[in-house]
Amino acid sequence: RIDNSPSFNLLDAKGKTRVSLRLWNDDSPSLNFLDESSNTRSTLRLWADGSASLNFLDQAGNLAVELGPGNFGLPTLALSDKNGKVRGRLQISENGLPALSLNDQHGFARAQLSLDAQSNPALKLFDQNRAVRSLMEISQTGAPQMSLLDNSGQVRSVFKLWEEDDAPALALFDESGVPRASLGTTILNEDQAESIERTSEAALFLFDGAGKIVWSKKETVSAEKQE
Repeated sequence: RIDNSPSFNLLDAKGKTRVSLRLWNDDSPSLNFLDESSNTRSTLRLWADGSASLNFLDQAGNLAVELGPGNFGLPTLALSDKNGKVRGRLQISENGLPALSLNDQHGFARAQLSLDAQSNPALKLFDQNRAVRSLMEISQTGAPQMSLLDNSGQVRSVFKLWEEDDAPALALFDESGVPRASLGTTILNEDQAESIERTSEAALFLFDGAGKIVWSKKETVSAEKQE
């Protein structure tokens, strides 16, 4: 402590505290910066567990920016609105993987961008009930894919490009996850496997409620086009 006091202050020409250095009861130090109205606008603190945090506050005293270990001890950058709700959060997981979340006015995530262990990106979109409704991702082979989900979490549509030649493929499912239609150089197998299989030519397939093919139309190529 300085002069056996819990804090050491720097004053401006008007005698107002603008910088305050304090040592707390657990011997953790903090450095505060105050504006002309004596409102704390920034705080740098070293906590008893050895972690550090840097906070920025608005004129009303609401936390606007927080940089530190976060609630779970993970590196986090959080941005809050004027009501103190976190609207954006950049975080590194325990495995060192980054994720960026965008939150609504209630502080719930509505969009999340992340990388997996192989550095493949994925974008999740959430509805107001915090359920995933859309997923965009790049596979390990570099193929992009987008899935649309209903409010119960069931995948209802998958659109992708094949990595070999970027040919498009579209698959539609019913509320039970049974394939009902596929379009492009693709077909869902009749065993209702989750993977989408490649076909040699573009085609449209329609399935019944059991996932069996009831109608199909394959692309025909004329001799002139083959030449």
